[in-house]
Amino acid sequence: MISGLPFKILALTIFMLSPPALAGPYEDAAAAYARRSYTEALLLWQELAAQGNAAAQYNLGALYENGQGVPKDSAAAERWYRLAAGQGLADAQFTLGLRYANGQNMSEALKWYRLAAEQGFTQAQYNLGAIFDEANGVRRDFSEAAKWYRLAADNGSAAAQTNLGLMHEVGRGVRLDFAEAANWYQRAAEQGHALAQSRLGLLYDQGRGVEQDFAKALKWYRLAADQGNAAAQNNLGVLHAQGKGVEKNDSEAVKWYGLSAEQGFAAAQANLGAAYDMGLGVAQDATEAIKWLGMAADSAYAPAQHSLGAMAANGRGGPPDHAAAARWYRLAAVQGFAPAQFDLGASYENGVGLPQDHGQAVKWYRLAAAQGHVAAQFRLGVSYDLGQGVTQDYVEAIKWYRAAVAQGDAAAQNNLGSMYEYGLGVAQDYVEAVKWYQFSADQGYAKAQYNLGLMHANGRGVPPDFMIAHQWLDLAIEADPPLAPKDMDDATDNRGQIAARLAPEELAQAQRRAREWLAAHPKH
Repeated sequence: MISGLPFKILALTIFMLSPPALAGPYEDAAAAYARRSYTEALLLWQELAAQGNAAAQYNLGALYENGQGVPKDSAAAERWYRLAAGQGLADAQFTLGLRYANGQNMSEALKWYRLAAEQGFTQAQYNLGAIFDEANGVRRDFSEAAKWYRLAADNGSAAAQTNLGLMHEVGRGVRLDFAEAANWYQRAAEQGHALAQSRLGLLYDQGRGVEQDFAKALKWYRLAADQGNAAAQNNLGVLHAQGKGVEKNDSEAVKWYGLSAEQGFAAAQANLGAAYDMGLGVAQDATEAIKWLGMAADSAYAPAQHSLGAMAANGRGGPPDHAAAARWYRLAAVQGFAPAQFDLGASYENGVGLPQDHGQAVKWYRLAAAQGHVAAQFRLGVSYDLGQGVTQDYVEAIKWYRAAVAQGDAAAQNNLGSMYEYGLGVAQDYVEAVKWYQFSADQGYAKAQYNLGLMHANGRGVPPDFMIAHQWLDLAIEADPPLAPKDMDDATDNRGQIAARLAPEELAQAQRRAREWLAAHPKH
């Protein structure tokens, strides 16, 4: 997120120095300059400059630089700046630094910037920081960059405050410290610095360094967005889409996505494409979706590439094209985007759009799983469980099931229960099996409901109870998504056998319990 953010050197702008406190020829020259009598100012400053007045020398250089009262003459300007700089005038030293930097003579630029910076000249301090930050003609040194940014920041430079905040946000040249980043962003944001406002909004959005506060995130995003900051415009759209800090409003979200997307901000282009794909805030339009997602994908934005893959796989915008989907998944996957890595793995596992290759499936599942992708963790567990693409290893299977279980995955909870039921990779433990089946069943996972029913029917890990068994088998048979066909047949047969062993009132009670469970879990 931080890469590519600007750390710009201040541009060359020549300003006249203010007159000294006492009246005299210098003030007369300044007054002449103010009324645009440049020739008169030139003559007066020439006289003072010849007497060694550093401020007059500097201003004389500026006249030659700007062609005011005299033809433009860069060489003459530099001579006068150098005379003033040699007397220790910080403005002249800074100006010389700018001239050398623009001429790509960074060793001379550094020399003059440093002389000005050591006198407390804020812009020189900032530019020194930027040079070391960007490795512009010098060896990159983030610690040195942070040193100079801090000096400029303490002098009130909003740009330096922002860059110092960025360095603390990523731990570059300074300690990683989100609270310190927020502090510097706050100081710059209150001066109206758009990037600082955007970054401060993001910290409030994510609750990093500050207490999460979507209303404050919204405030700072909006201030930055109104200045045209593309990242803030996109993030403001996201808050409206999610109803965080503001009433949910998909149309307003699309408005902000559009403003950001028109500036070429890839994340906003992807979000705008997704809005068109799903018809959120705009009329559903696959062509527009592909257009905006394509723009983001052309910028190598991995989420957009993945979304284009999903559209191709599901036939949105044209006939299903699994080969094209796999190509998009791969482009995003090689960038480390976990959802694309998972989908590429699934394409290999199922032989859809690619030749079936369980080894490749495991490779991509593993990469996604290492990033915490829960479905990839589950499929990697299954791969080890079945010995598909890897040597069968129940201990490793359990490791990955547990990783998915830690995120509440119902399928992994069920499979972990099965490992305990049959003693695969762990000591056989029916009580532990029932525990995991129960967790999964309570989430509406049909296979776990079926397994839990059998455990109650057979008295494994729990006392035998045909009514409870019937209840769970009822739920498994009616579940959505449904059981696999063979499991459905087995569940139906087992339910019939159990029903035959129940008295009519017991059967009615079991059926009532199933209905009550469904009423309490409407999403299932």
